[in-house]
Amino acid sequence: MAQLQESVDLKIGAAAMDITTRLEKVANSVEDKVRALASTNQTTLTAAQSAQDAQVAALQDSVRQAISRAVSDVDSRCNAASAEVVRCREEIRQQLTAARQAVE
Repeated sequence: MAQLQESVDLKIGAAAMDITTRLEKVANSVEDKVRALASTNQTTLTAAQSAQDAQVAALQDSVRQAISRAVSDVDSRCNAASAEVVRCREEIRQQLTAARQAVE
């Protein structure tokens, strides 16, 4: 009976060691997969951030160009208006000079 108990105890001990070894292998495998997934997620996040940064830079450049075009357009219109003011002043001077000469 003692031999039987010892044999059962050895088999239980061996089974427990086998189960422990298998659980350690599974745990190691899960840890490896979690590390790999975390690395993949970080790579994906980094790529997404780079793409977003590029989009922001492109948008900023587009806004700068639009502002530059608007400023240039306003500048051109102001120059044209100034030239028109100068032309109108000269025309008014000529008309006033002609009117003075007509009165004298």
